[in-house]
Amino acid sequence: LKKEISMLSQWIDLSRPVTQIHWGGGTPNALSAEQIGEIMGLISSIFKIEKNCEIAIECNPAHLTLSYLDSLFDMGFNRISLGIQDFNQKVLEAAHRDTSKLPIEELSSYIRSHSAGVNYDFIYGLPHQSPASFSETIKQALALKPDRIVTFSYAHV
Repeated sequence: LKKEISMLSQWIDLSRPVTQIHWGGGTPNALSAEQIGEIMGLISSIFKIEKNCEIAIECNPAHLTLSYLDSLFDMGFNRISLGIQDFNQKVLEAAHRDTSKLPIEELSSYIRSHSAGVNYDFIYGLPHQSPASFSETIKQALALKPDRIVTFSYAHV
């Protein structure tokens, strides 16, 4: 990834300010905080990062700790997308998805306490999920008042 960033920087107008950085793909928090820090350091050394740049990352809440979040905040991350997928335990088990170690409410509150935005990502069409159960998941999400809710359709690969 670092090689690709360096290589692509040769073809990009480096005088243009960067206003958004998004780490996506589902589970970037599979990388250690140190690895993310190295890549963010490289990005910051090559590109002109706007002062108010939105720096966002998708995280699997099953592998998220408060100390990991602290590291992200120290690096300038200001939007965290929690890949909840569904609040229904039966659905998560069928999708082989671990549940969050910390309650989503606690993670959300902690993220907000650091003046960062919080997004919830959900997948519809998962095994053992029904329109009624997914509707219940969305109701639960709305009660927690995230800044954004994003839904994706399930694609078995």
